[in-house]
Amino acid sequence: MDRKTLVILDAGGGIAIGSPTGGRGTVKVGVEETAGSLTIHESLRTPGWPGGPPLHKHAFDEAFYVLEGEYTFQVGERLVKASTGTFLYIPGGTIHTFRHDGDDPGRMLTVCTPGGIEEMFMAPDAERRSGAERKLGFETVGPPLAPESH
Repeated sequence: MDRKTLVILDAGGGIAIGSPTGGRGTVKVGVEETAGSLTIHESLRTPGWPGGPPLHKHAFDEAFYVLEGEYTFQVGERLVKASTGTFLYIPGGTIHTFRHDGDDPGRMLTVCTPGGIEEMFMAPDAERRSGAERKLGFETVGPPLAPESH
């Protein structure tokens, strides 16, 4: 983790990850390749599944780029509708969450700096996940966003 290395991936390449909120995804580049400076991962949400983390904050900065689908983000008290092409940069320490809206698939590219969030996603059990959350300064401050009512 003390050296940066070149990463070139074919479409769909990377390390598969899961999320406790039902999403799945792929780490494109992580702490091992970037000497800890960043993690980039693609997240996938299945049609009709809102998923999304609880309202939270953490020490690292996070940027989201919506590749496909419709999402709602809560950043502080503000609700932001985000569709394909929307970009959000959320500085570390900012309270936020998101949910996937609609009946189409959702895909986002997420950049975290410094890196390390993959440790949370790849933790084999709750104890290790909790340890990774502490290391990242992750703090749950409220529930997930409720699904959109139709």
